[in-house]
Amino acid sequence: MTATLRDVAKVTEAVADGNYDLQVATKGKQDLLANSVNRMTATIGKTITENKKQDWLKTGQNELNNKMRGDQDETTLARSVITYLVKYLDAQIGALYVTEEESDDLKLVGSYAFSKRKNLDERIKIGEGLVGQAAYEKELISVTNIPKDYTRIGSAIGDAIPRNVVVSPFILEEQVNGVIEIGAFKEFSDIEMELVNTTMENIAIIFNSTQNNAKMKFLLEETQRQAEELESQQEELRQSNEDLEAQSEELRHANEDLGAQKAEIERKNVEVEEKANELAISSKYKSEFLANMSHELRTPLNSLLLLSNSLAENKEGNLNEEQVHSAAVIHSGGNDLLKLINEILDLSKIEAGMMDVEFKATRLQEVADSLERDFKHMCEEKDLEIKVQLAPNLPATVSTDKNRLGQILKNLMSNAIKFTKEGSITVDFGKPANDVNLYRSKLEPENAFAIAITDTGIGIPEEKKK
Repeated sequence: MTATLRDVAKVTEAVADGNYDLQVATKGKQDLLANSVNRMTATIGKTITENKKQDWLKTGQNELNNKMRGDQDETTLARSVITYLVKYLDAQIGALYVTEEESDDLKLVGSYAFSKRKNLDERIKIGEGLVGQAAYEKELISVTNIPKDYTRIGSAIGDAIPRNVVVSPFILEEQVNGVIEIGAFKEFSDIEMELVNTTMENIAIIFNSTQNNAKMKFLLEETQRQAEELESQQEELRQSNEDLEAQSEELRHANEDLGAQKAEIERKNVEVEEKANELAISSKYKSEFLANMSHELRTPLNSLLLLSNSLAENKEGNLNEEQVHSAAVIHSGGNDLLKLINEILDLSKIEAGMMDVEFKATRLQEVADSLERDFKHMCEEKDLEIKVQLAPNLPATVSTDKNRLGQILKNLMSNAIKFTKEGSITVDFGKPANDVNLYRSKLEPENAFAIAITDTGIGIPEEKKK
């Protein structure tokens, strides 16, 4: 009994000091005191451990909420969130991606000790890699068997593969707002995984609020800009009205003099209208004639091309080298002539109102690739650099007539190459500026795209620009 009481005293003192691992040596199943003390020690230890975990969990949640407070832009908020989580979880690397509205791709906006991984850049598509897969499944993914070519944790003395990677989407109203990725040399515990799980909803709410605030700020600035423009226009209108009032008095006197000239003007207007009608009819007949004539010319020209090509091939071998060369020259000249006729035919169709424009969904990347492919050789011959660039905020497809657009671009590129001796030719596909004036085309800048061709050639003289 005294031995058991001594053991109980030691255990209770250890419990008081916070050590719950000691146990009283039992003397058998009937040793009720020892068994009870051991159960009590285990229960207290379990309770204390669970309380510590919950304190750790709540502390992490509260401190993260404090980090996300205040008016922060998206990038600052992302860096603050991922930095805190990585440090609190005793991890070594982390990245935070948000979902782009335009493309639904995931864009890297904040990171901690993070470097680009193999085959992936700062944008990830839904379903691509661990990050894209977590967004697709809308569930947390934890991986411990990390591939060798995955992101590595680097330091001044080397780098290594993380032992555990956790990827978790943050979701609001069934929509994925973004994905958080964290890697560490250790395996994450259950309570650490719980912290990641329980903080995702608050993170989604804060990011959604930040994005909405950014949109509202943009709309407010846009409204203010439009208000300033409207105020400026109103001032111009006021000034114009004052000028008009001053001119009205002058016009009243002038109208009195014009009354006598009105009959003469009306008579001349009739003559001008008759001549204009005659000119319109003449122009119409001319355009129709050119269209028909261009079409008629193509028939014999096609025969000439076929025959000259056949002679140039010299399949029967009955022509000498000079004759074959002459046939090739005829065929080449015929092709050039056919191109000119086709251009005349297009111009005459436009004049006669016979040109059809067919709008279809067109991929801008295909237009850009075709342009670079068609003119790369010509630029290389003149030792010119050609750059075709697409802005990232463009849609994948646009509604346009691909063939007519191609004709316009080819004409502009041909002129750029023709009048550029050295340097470069740059083709930029992008969005028009918000303040661009498109009133003649009735296009809206946000629903339009722009193509700018810039060369380092001689340019266009001021008197020729109109």
